[in-house]
Parts: sequence; C-alpha cells; structure tokens
Amino acid sequence: MNLVERPLICVQGLGYVGAAMAICIANVKGKDNVPIFDVVGLDLDTEKGRHRVAELNDGRFPFMTLDENLVHSAKTCASQGNFYSTTNVSVLKKVDIVVVDVQLDVKDLGNDEFDADLAPLEAAIATLGELLKKGALVVVETTVPPGCCEHFIRRILSEASLKRGLDPGDIMLAHSYERVMPGKNYYNSISNYWRVYAGENREASKACRMFLEKVVNFEKYKLRELSSMTASETAKIVENSYRAINIAFMEEWGTFAEHLGLDMFEIVNAIRDRPSHVNIMEPGLGVGGYCLTKDPHMGKIGLKNFFSISSPSFPLSDMGVRINREMAPKNAQKLLNLLGDVENRNVLILGAAYKADVDDTRNSPVLSIFRALFSGGANITVHDPLVTYWEELELNIDSQLPDFDDYYSIILAVPHEQYSMVNFLSRIKTGKPIIYDCCNMISYTDRALLRARGCVVSTIGNGS
Repeated sequence: MNLVERPLICVQGLGYVGAAMAICIANVKGKDNVPIFDVVGLDLDTEKGRHRVAELNDGRFPFMTLDENLVHSAKTCASQGNFYSTTNVSVLKKVDIVVVDVQLDVKDLGNDEFDADLAPLEAAIATLGELLKKGALVVVETTVPPGCCEHFIRRILSEASLKRGLDPGDIMLAHSYERVMPGKNYYNSISNYWRVYAGENREASKACRMFLEKVVNFEKYKLRELSSMTASETAKIVENSYRAINIAFMEEWGTFAEHLGLDMFEIVNAIRDRPSHVNIMEPGLGVGGYCLTKDPHMGKIGLKNFFSISSPSFPLSDMGVRINREMAPKNAQKLLNLLGDVENRNVLILGAAYKADVDDTRNSPVLSIFRALFSGGANITVHDPLVTYWEELELNIDSQLPDFDDYYSIILAVPHEQYSMVNFLSRIKTGKPIIYDCCNMISYTDRALLRARGCVVSTIGNGS
C-alpha cells in the first residue's frame, strides 16, 4: 500500500458490480494525477471469491468484458500502489468508507409468492458492525427492497456495533444504487453516469455526496439526493420494474407482428422518432440476468418484511415478470415447431449469455432453447465469444466459430457484437440450415438472399 495518508475505501463484494466499482474508485485521481483513495476489494473466502481476488491483484478484471477502458484500468490499479483485494475481513478495522455490493437474491416460494434471501446481506452487514471504526460510512449499492436500509440494515449494523461499545449513530449509513451496465461502456456506467443517493440523516447524506463527487463526473452527470433511503431504494425498484414491464409489453406485439407478416423492429424504429418514446423496447428471446427477473417483486417484499403492509398489490409488475418468465419457453416451443424432429440433428446456438457483450449466464433465456433441443435429442453445439464455461449447465464452450454448413439449424440467440460482423451469406456455402434469429441480427436483404438459396429464416417479432 502507498504510505501517503488518504482515505481507505472498501468495496464489499467483488461481483460484476463490485469489481468494476473497486477499480473505478482506485483510479480516481487528483489534479496532480495521483490517486486520492486507497482501495481494498473484499470478497468471501470461497473458491469464487479467492479467484476474483487473485485476478484483481494480478491486474485482470475477473470477468470477460469488451470494455478496453475497464481492462486497462484493472492493470493500472495493480501497478499504482493504492489497490489490493483480499478475503480477510480484518481490513475493515481501518476503513473510512464501505461500498456494499453484496448479492441479494429473491426466493420463489410458489403460488406467485416471493421473498428476499436476506441471510448473506445480514452476515455482511453484521461483519461491518463488528469491525468498522467510529465515523465510518456505509454506502449500500445492493438493490434491496424498500425499507431495507432503515428497518433492517440499520438494526443489524447497530446491534453489532453496540456489542463493542459504540453508539448506534457512530457508523453512518446511506443508500446509492448502482446503474452498472456490463458491456462496452462498463466503466463509464459508473464514472460517467447519473447517480441517486440518500443518507439516513444530513451528516450521512453529506458524507455520501462528498464521496460520490470524487467518483462520478457530477458536473456533467447529476447527483440527485432523495429525501430518504427508502425513496432511493424505491427509485431503483421502479426503474427496473418499468423496464421489465416495457419488455413484457413488446412480447405481445412481437407475436402480433409475426402473425400478420409485419416487421416489429421497423415499427419500433418509427415510434422511436418521437422523443417521448425512445425507450420503447424490441421483441426478443426473453429476459435474463440478475435484475429484471426479480426486482419488480421487491416492492411487495419490502411492504411485507419491513412495514407489515399486505397492500397495495402490484398486478402490472407481477404480470410483467410472469410474461417475461414465460417468454423464453414460449419461443423455445416456436423453435421446435419450426424445426420438427431434431433427434440426432446438429444444432448450433450462437450465444449463451443473458444479454449482448457480457459473459453473464445467470437466468439466461437461452437456457430454455438449450433444454428444449436437448429434450428433443439434438446434438447441440454452443458458441459464445465471451462465455467460456456455462455454469448452469456445467458446459465448456468453444470460442471458435464452427463451419455453419455442418448444421441442420443455426439459432442466433444473443446479439453479441461479434455476430453482427458475421457474414451469413459467405459462411453458408453448401448447406441450407434453418435459421432462427432471436434478435433481428440478419438484415432484410440477407434474409431474402438466404431464402432464395433454400434456407428457412425466421425472426422473433418479425413475420416478414
């Protein structure tokens, strides 16, 4: 560590958000181009945690990414003397600010009932209460149910710190949710993006803002203070619920377009000319990842766990999640109807991640396609330029594109940038595969030319 006295920041949890956040904070520099923070990344002493720690300490971002800025910044962190990662919680004793990026999952209880798995977060916060010094600031970035910071995290933090003689307010608490977007703008989605925050009191809010002003380009990207931590938590939930419902809305209109021979992508682009409608979504294979599959349930979970309120209900949010959950299996059945008997037939799936240009397969809708084909007895090859191991299937993935002519069907499942550069016309020489385009990657002209060769080309949300 650098011997220059400067604030020590800990990022607790080195997943897709925490690892990038730690690198971003460590690369904050003053006018003299010298880092203004010392940073320590902290993860669990598990196989995954130790791997992430080792990668970061060797100057490598622990996940595949197309963001060269993030890759370069990870290397810089390892060499400039102000950043390291560990699984040893004793580092918390010296920390000035902790950024909490601990995963919080939602449990499906059946019968459309859901609850938050608070145990990992509770353990992480209790550790902070046991070890943080007086005057430290805890900034929660984790997406949590509304009321969690005020009614759960504060209680756990205070109970743990009281046992060693600290007053409940000796450790400050604030909430500032992340808007990290893995992909080509991974790094900039932290440092050059709008940010919301709120503290439990004026002192905590002021301390949180002073920290965020160092990390975020706040002169260009506004820092918005909300009236309470519960308001900040709710903003994150509403933000993601809006997106999930938007996607569900487009599912029914994509099906409409398929039946009528319309191109819903053409229609969406026309609608986007209207400035108030630029956020309208497009048809697709389905919803995956860590956020949109669970966050719309958080409102109901927060009311039940922290406010003992059983109403109001959330019919739109619940329906949106349900439609999105059913979207991938429905498209998998469409595919099987298109392909017919797939037993012993070679099928190529292009893409395994839940979205473009990331290596994250959590809740990937492609899993429904794989399982449907596997159940039908197909010989499946999966390619993904970023995913090397599909954890949910315990499947190693080859990074080399195979010969397209060897396949009965090719499913373009994820719109990775690499696939946008694939010339299907030149790669398909002698074969006539059935192509199922889940993301409108093949142009209208190329679809027509492929069909003229005898290929069947079908696009989700596009009946033309």
